[in-house]
Amino acid sequence: MDHFGFSPESVKLTKPWVAPELYAHLWKKVNAPQPKEGPPDIEGDLFLDCQDIPTKFEIGDLSITPTKAKVNVILHWDSEKRRYTVLLEQVNGAWKIYDVHYGKDGKLTDML
Repeated sequence: MDHFGFSPESVKLTKPWVAPELYAHLWKKVNAPQPKEGPPDIEGDLFLDCQDIPTKFEIGDLSITPTKAKVNVILHWDSEKRRYTVLLEQVNGAWKIYDVHYGKDGKLTDML
């Protein structure tokens, strides 16, 4: 949450934490031309799918195999909470994010 938002700078900072394929999609999207009129395609933070920083988050249940993991995360705001599932995969011995499921709002890779 230290690098909230969606900009070339914030995407660069995600590189150690995301799978190479996801990073390539993020980089392509953040550098794509923006609409001349109206808001940008993505406003706020792409990983959190929100425009305001949550006041609290909780790590919930997780499931893990030798190469994949799913971690449930609950984000809290003053009057709202959302449940997400972060999908991770092993890349060169490290866990990397390859997608985030936002529940009824779809998933991170849908926005790219």
